[in-house]
Amino acid sequence: MGEFGKTRYPDREAVHISLVSQATLNHLSEIAGRQIDVRRFRPNIVLDGVPAWGEFDWVGKEMQLGTARIAITARINRCLNIEVNPETGERDISLLTLLQKNFQHTQTGVLAQVITNGTVAIGDTLRIAE
Repeated sequence: MGEFGKTRYPDREAVHISLVSQATLNHLSEIAGRQIDVRRFRPNIVLDGVPAWGEFDWVGKEMQLGTARIAITARINRCLNIEVNPETGERDISLLTLLQKNFQHTQTGVLAQVITNGTVAIGDTLRIAE
C-alpha cells in the first residue's frame, strides 16, 4: 500500500481530468426534453460561461485553470454508461442515439492532461495559457 494520497488508479496512463460546459448539458437536456443529470458524464469540472459545445474548440490548446496548467487533449467518446440514471441504475434515456442523431458523434466534454499541478477552486477562471 502506498502512502495516503499518493496512489491513483486512473484509466489513462497520464493523469487526465474531464471538463464539460454547463451549456452543453443544458443543450442536451433541451433536446432530450428532460433534465440530464451531470453525474451521467462523471466530469471532474463543470464550466459556466462557456457556450454549448465550446469546450471542443480547445482541443490542442494549453489552458490555465486556477494555478494548474492543463492541455486539452481530446473530446470524450462516450459509452452506454451515460444512458444510466445515476439514481436508479436503469437505462432510461438513449443519449448515445440522441447525440448521434443530432450531432453525428457520441462525444461530450473534453479530456485534459495535467501539465503542472495546482489548486483549483469553485469560481476559478479557465483561460488559454500564454
